[in-house]
Amino acid sequence: LDNGKYVEIRVGIHSGQSMVVPLNGVNDYFGQTANIAARVQSAAKASECFVTETVLETQDARDTYDEITGPASSFESTPLTELMLKGVDGKVHARGFRWVLRSRRESELSRSSTSFGSNYM
Repeated sequence: LDNGKYVEIRVGIHSGQSMVVPLNGVNDYFGQTANIAARVQSAAKASECFVTETVLETQDARDTYDEITGPASSFESTPLTELMLKGVDGKVHARGFRWVLRSRRESELSRSSTSFGSNYM
């Protein structure tokens, strides 16, 4: 933005089968895949993207993740995180990347007060 502030988003990426319902020219997605993607997105911090290990099982996705978090990138990887997600049996593992131009202190201030490692989202 012109005032030196940034628009911050959270992104969650998961892959699998889902039901697509077109309504009024817009597709809406339903099912467990959409639920997991939404819950993973909720677990991410501001300016962070979480990608589930399901996505990173493919070599193309892993190569892209490595490129995004490589030395010439504006993003750094975050550690593998174990998530317990509401409506999902078992744990979901996700890796993330965060925009490095944003200070860690600012990022910690914007984190929700819930610890997503042990609580349901």
